Amino acid sequence: MTVSQGDIIFVGINTAGAGTGTDQDWFAFAAVKNIAAGEVVYFTDNELATSAWTGAHPVLSVLRHHVALS
Repeated sequence: MTVSQGDIIFVGINTAGAGTGTDQDWFAFAAVKNIAAGEVVYFTDNELATSAWTGAHPVLSVLRHHVALS
């Protein structure tokens, strides 16, 4: 099963971090539907401008190993 829009929800976010120590940007999410083993979910801090992605922020990938999350 592919992860689709609405299958995960953000339950916390901080974008005001200075980027050092414990004062960094962070987010927390929860799955509201099963995420199959081997499924990868990607997150980025880049912004979509008029017609292109801006910034050089890294992409975070979350890979589900073993059994499905439910």
